[in-house]
Amino acid sequence: MLFLRRISCHCDGMQTDRRDVILGLGASLALPLATPGYAATPMDGLYALIAHMRAAARVSVLHHDPHLRGAAQTHIGALAQQDRINHVDLQGTTPAERGRQAGYTGHVLGELLAVGPDEDPRSVVSAWHDHGQTRAVLLEPGARHIGLAHTCDGFGQNRWSILLGA
Repeated sequence: MLFLRRISCHCDGMQTDRRDVILGLGASLALPLATPGYAATPMDGLYALIAHMRAAARVSVLHHDPHLRGAAQTHIGALAQQDRINHVDLQGTTPAERGRQAGYTGHVLGELLAVGPDEDPRSVVSAWHDHGQTRAVLLEPGARHIGLAHTCDGFGQNRWSILLGA
C-alpha cells in the first residue's frame, strides 16, 4: 500500500524543507505489529513506536510532558483549521516559544509534523525514520521529554505533531 504523506522538521530554530514522500509501509524500519503497551489509541501507539525506535538506537526513554503536549495539541489544531503545515504559526511563534508559553521550562529541541490520510502511527514513525533530519530529532540523545498531538481535520487528513525537550 502506497500513500502520500507530508513531513516537516524544526530543530533548534532551523526549519528543513517540507517534503511530500511516497511511503511503502514497513519499507526500512522494522516496526512491530504489536508492541507491549501498544494501546488502541493512535497517540499511545505513536509513543510506543517512538520508544521502540529510541530503544533500538540505545538512547534514553522520553517522558510525557503535559506542557509540551499542550503546545503540540494547540498548534496542530490550529494547523488543521487553517489546512496548512508549518512550524511557525500565523503570529510568528516558533516551537520553542510555544513550549515556553505553555509552561515548559526546559529547552525545546525540535518539532516534527506530519499530515496524511492514514491514522496508523506506524506510517508516521516510518516516514520520520526514513529522513535523516527527522530521524535525528527523534533520536536526539539529549531529549528527555515529549509532547504528542494528533487530530483529524475536516479535509480527511490525520495531522501529527511532536515536540521534544530537555
